[in-house]
Amino acid sequence: MAQIETKESKRRKHSPGDIQELQRRAEGWGKLGAPGRSGHPLQADQAYKLSLDFFRLAIGGDFPRWLSLHSGISRATCQRRYKAGIARAAGSKPNRNLSGLLAEQRERETTPLPELNWDQE
Repeated sequence: MAQIETKESKRRKHSPGDIQELQRRAEGWGKLGAPGRSGHPLQADQAYKLSLDFFRLAIGGDFPRWLSLHSGISRATCQRRYKAGIARAAGSKPNRNLSGLLAEQRERETTPLPELNWDQE
């Protein structure tokens, strides 16, 4: 069935089928990897990839809450996996455990940055 191209679909650059596909991927996200800690890095990487598509499609809202709603996994777990995925994508050592990655991410977030004077020439 051909999609009818409307003014809104041209502006959005995505179809409703793209959102349904993303929701289908989110449903399968909770079943990724082996049980226990061995599946955490895979889930973290996939949560980060899902977030990129979530923001690209401009769905809006809180990503961990959206992922929790569609995957059936608790929001806190989705938040931890998403933050670990961000840390892994930022170039943290791949063989570090998730608690180490989260501690590193927390340190990056809480480290004060120097104030820059943008008006000075």
